[in-house]
Amino acid sequence: MSDRPLAVRLRDRLTRAYVDAYYASESEALGDGLYWFESDGDTVGQATPFGTVILNRRAFARLSPATREYVLAHERGHGGRGLLFGGCYWGTFAAWSLAGALFVYSGLGTLVGGSAVPLAAPGFLLATLAFLAVWWLDELRADLAALGTVGEERLRTAHRELRGGRPTALARLVYPAPATTARVRRLLVRLRGRKPRV
Repeated sequence: MSDRPLAVRLRDRLTRAYVDAYYASESEALGDGLYWFESDGDTVGQATPFGTVILNRRAFARLSPATREYVLAHERGHGGRGLLFGGCYWGTFAAWSLAGALFVYSGLGTLVGGSAVPLAAPGFLLATLAFLAVWWLDELRADLAALGTVGEERLRTAHRELRGGRPTALARLVYPAPATTARVRRLLVRLRGRKPRV
């Protein structure tokens, strides 16, 4: 019998099952909620729904040391969602998934001569917009956490390295620009009346 608490063992098992199902990879625990996995994909790191961080050993090894530090700080920033924001994040994800399934079902029903589900398309559009907004805020929160760890210049450099110089249209839509993150941090610092750490 393990001397680790039940919650820690459960989190470990759920993380390993998640990595196995999503990336078809075994995982290696590094301690402190960090795990390695192996994948040929572009994903460098990810915060899991279980409060752990998984890092793709191959993609992570290709990064500069400064960008590795940024990725780790960013992914740990996702871990601080808390109950309210975490519920909002996963709730909008579930609503988007359900609305997408309903939209596909409605489209298939129309193709085979059945009736369409009323409001399936507008519902899917609204759910998509809501999820994208919450996703963007979640990425902003994670980048704010990373900014406090690595500083503004290294945040910009890491973004350039990870995005290959020019971000894709999807990346621009769901990830805040480093300049936006820096402006939001300065605003928050002014509102709190403290000097920012550089």
